[in-house]
Amino acid sequence: MYGHIQQVSKSFGGDPLFEEISFDIKAHDRIGLIGRNGSGKSTLLKMLAQEETPDNGAIHFSKHTKIAYLSQVQSPTFMGNGKQFLETAFMELIEIEMKMSELEKEMSHTIGQRLEQTIVQYSELQEYFTSHGGYEIRSKIEQVAAGLKISHLLTQPFQSLSGGEQTKLALAHVLLTEPDLLLLDEPTI
Repeated sequence: MYGHIQQVSKSFGGDPLFEEISFDIKAHDRIGLIGRNGSGKSTLLKMLAQEETPDNGAIHFSKHTKIAYLSQVQSPTFMGNGKQFLETAFMELIEIEMKMSELEKEMSHTIGQRLEQTIVQYSELQEYFTSHGGYEIRSKIEQVAAGLKISHLLTQPFQSLSGGEQTKLALAHVLLTEPDLLLLDEPTI
């Protein structure tokens, strides 16, 4: 089981959106929320994504549950192109890759004990990078983009894209994070 939602309530301005909601989220569940505008669907999703807290009740997830949330509205503040936007799903690995590149340059002109220390540091980073799929980043991006039929957006400046195109890239981004629980708020893709 990924999550347990127990007696959750939320109000805005003294008016209850929902009261004492309880349910479980299990692996492979597909759950849809249906309700009229303003009934609290987005608020509940934000609580599941741990972006908001309930007024009462509790939301518990298994310790290592990875949650991704795709909101209704994207914020078009990213300054790179589509591919660079998708690469942000792998920021830790990309930073490690840059550090490995720096260490490679350092090893080319270092000798003695400092060289040995640099080699050890490089080996540790490379082991982590390899075991966490660092060498597959670009192919994963290309696969997801092809699957969503958005490969043509990878070279386009993110800010020049329409809201729908940005949302498609945002969906690709959350898919690349390989979440256990994917929360989609009014997906229109």
